[in-house]
Amino acid sequence: MSPSDVVRVPGPRTSRRHRRANRHAPWLLWLLVLVSLVAGCIVVAASWSGISSSSRRSAVCPQARVELVVVPEVAQPVRQAVSGLDGRVLSDGRCLQVLVREQDPQETIASGAVLPVDRWPQLWIPDSSLWASRPMRFATSVVGHLAYSPVVLGASPQTAQAAGWQGQRPTWIDLLGGRHAVSLPDPSSSATSLLTLLALRTSLGDGASADRAIAGTLLVASRTVVPSPTSAVDRLIAGGVDAPLVPMTEQGVAAVNAVQEHEAVVPVYPRNGGVRLDYPVVRIAANSRMAAPDTGLAAVLAALNSEPARKAVRNAGFRDSLGVPPHDVQAAATAVAPLPTPGPVQVGAELTRLASLAKPSRLLTVVDISASMAARVNKDLNRIELAVAAAASAGRLLPDDAMVGLWSFSASLDPGRRPWTALASISPLGSADGSMTHRERVDAELAQLPHQLGGGTALYTTALDAVHAVRAGFDENAANAVVLITDGRNEDATGMSLEEVVGKLQADRQAGGDRSVRLIAIGIGPDIDTAELQQLATATNGYAYQANSTEELESVLYDAISRRN
Repeated sequence: MSPSDVVRVPGPRTSRRHRRANRHAPWLLWLLVLVSLVAGCIVVAASWSGISSSSRRSAVCPQARVELVVVPEVAQPVRQAVSGLDGRVLSDGRCLQVLVREQDPQETIASGAVLPVDRWPQLWIPDSSLWASRPMRFATSVVGHLAYSPVVLGASPQTAQAAGWQGQRPTWIDLLGGRHAVSLPDPSSSATSLLTLLALRTSLGDGASADRAIAGTLLVASRTVVPSPTSAVDRLIAGGVDAPLVPMTEQGVAAVNAVQEHEAVVPVYPRNGGVRLDYPVVRIAANSRMAAPDTGLAAVLAALNSEPARKAVRNAGFRDSLGVPPHDVQAAATAVAPLPTPGPVQVGAELTRLASLAKPSRLLTVVDISASMAARVNKDLNRIELAVAAAASAGRLLPDDAMVGLWSFSASLDPGRRPWTALASISPLGSADGSMTHRERVDAELAQLPHQLGGGTALYTTALDAVHAVRAGFDENAANAVVLITDGRNEDATGMSLEEVVGKLQADRQAGGDRSVRLIAIGIGPDIDTAELQQLATATNGYAYQANSTEELESVLYDAISRRN
């Protein structure tokens, strides 16, 4: 082995310098440990300083929670109002935690029916006190208001200009009386829509005229069905003179226009009385296990009623709790005397009526084509032309899911047999009927009636057979009725007497129970035996009318539809 192949391992005596280094090694080790400890403390301190004050407090005191459920449009100003409360130490030593959750009012009511008590919020801010007046599982009390926003009719600039509304404000009936298309979100889930209809009713005096107006409004709105309020506004933003009117709020219009390049929606304030969303602050009686004491609730309520909260509300486009409008709204220019606030009983009655009107129609229209229908009503129309025009006009307002059939009747149609002819089956107006829609089929058959006049009026047998025909296909989810239009008294001596027909109709109604079919009898001209029509209609729990002009007949048809249930 050569010397170069030997590996020299230093021993204890190999190097003096090495021995000196070994003597200092323990001190270097302790120095490194000390530096590491100091660095670790710095890191821990830095990490601790990054934790929020509320988290630090929660580590040393238990939480006391106040939960608010609010409609989405006020969530931002509410969060701004309560932002400084999180972590505040309360009188019982707990730390306040404020939770704000967004939810539509109908969802809050639905969830309240199934949630356990400890999941209920302490405060609720819906968009209207109408919600707080509905029956709920939990006890509530209104303790204040966060904001207000007047209900308006949103219109396209073209519609507002063509109607002259920017110079002369219209009334509720001007807006909703059938002259303009209306897009009406479901009143059972939209406080804005419900308040709009209540305002229309109140402005007209809450009588038969109000019933007809609301029925007409719902008919007009049914032709522009929308799945949600957002969809209704989208259709409005598309613009044009034919764009529908949409019930909105002042704040909602401002929010829409804020994200458009130009004014897309004009707010129309009806001049004969105003209604508004009032954004109540509702206290819910039940408290959860982690709920804050009264001092915590008081702190939240004080924050919601503070000047910073009012400023946040105005900045979001609302009128604040004192009624002060946003800076860009001229209070004098939009001032409207308030209509009376509807109470729970009135709201409940209206919702019941609306639910009845919301049922799809299942109607058999029966038109008299006896020779006397050729008599003139005025210089422009004879009786059959008046009947056809009014029926067609009402039919245009019915939605595509409305089921409508058409008969004509005269004593000469089939001597010795039935006096009526079925011209169109009872089918949805939007369904296919051969090469056309069923609506087009009904309109085409109506247009032919003025050319088919002759014979006498076979009123009794036709009325009875029509009621039987509708009952045979009764739809429990629809409003089943017969609308009979005639200009005279019964002239068919071969059929049953009035007493016999009335007796059969009464017996049928009693036997049918809930499967009742109402007869709506409409008389045209001076030859009508009103008492005769009234007896026939009353036997079915229906109604009888007389009309001598297009306007009267259209009004009668609206009323008949509004009372068809």
